[in-house]
Amino acid sequence: MKTGLILTAGAVMAFCSCAKETLENTQKTDGNLVYREFGVADLSWKTSLGEDGTSLLWTEGDIINIFDETASCLGYSPFTASGWGEKTVFSGMADASAEDFYALYPYDADAVWNYSDKKITTYLEHKQNGVPGNIESLRNISVAKASADLLAFHHVTALLSFEITSSDVTAVVIKANGAEKLAGSVTVTLDGNGYPAVDESALGTSWSKVQMLPAEGGTFTPGKYYFVLLPCSLENGLTVNVTKTDGRIYSKASKKELALVSGKITQLGTADS
Repeated sequence: MKTGLILTAGAVMAFCSCAKETLENTQKTDGNLVYREFGVADLSWKTSLGEDGTSLLWTEGDIINIFDETASCLGYSPFTASGWGEKTVFSGMADASAEDFYALYPYDADAVWNYSDKKITTYLEHKQNGVPGNIESLRNISVAKASADLLAFHHVTALLSFEITSSDVTAVVIKANGAEKLAGSVTVTLDGNGYPAVDESALGTSWSKVQMLPAEGGTFTPGKYYFVLLPCSLENGLTVNVTKTDGRIYSKASKKELALVSGKITQLGTADS
């Protein structure tokens, strides 16, 4: 079943077996490492929004984590993308004896891998930069399982889009009214086909409020922007706070339940109206 990014209808708002303290010493750098390449099985699973605002594109310099049954908690040094567009290939060094490969985007030097439970722990920042019409680079978390040296990526995070119509907005903050987790530490379990599920029982840093600032400082350019958030159901809705150049904060709230779904874009509407 293909579950790529889907624009949701309507607008809303109108652990690893290694001990943590030893992780810095567990990256796989010794042994019989050989050069490996992994193609991308489905080019719709990418990292930067295309001109249509829904499809995603791999971009130059994208790097990923590669894990396997031989790698220690932190996996290998980054695998780097080349040939973006019609054909994307990630290459790097891996153990010659490894056969079962998994991937994480974006690359996280502190990501924790538990092969026995097929779990990856990584982190989503609660302070994000707004890029007009696009996702902030190195933000949209995806995972993959390799089959015949092809990586089939699936998104973990959800996107929440909103519009800025004025030129005097300096910050946008969203808050989950029910204190649901929107960002922070996230542990993802992969099934036999590489599809992810967030382990909600896993402990870690939790943020129910996420801030976005203009990527280039100053004020937002009018247009569409995207929060990258952890999937959850906001049973009591959310609150949006918009800060303008005069220092005033304009707030509006909705108690309507809102579902943030992995791999989907939910429309928030106009934030500064």
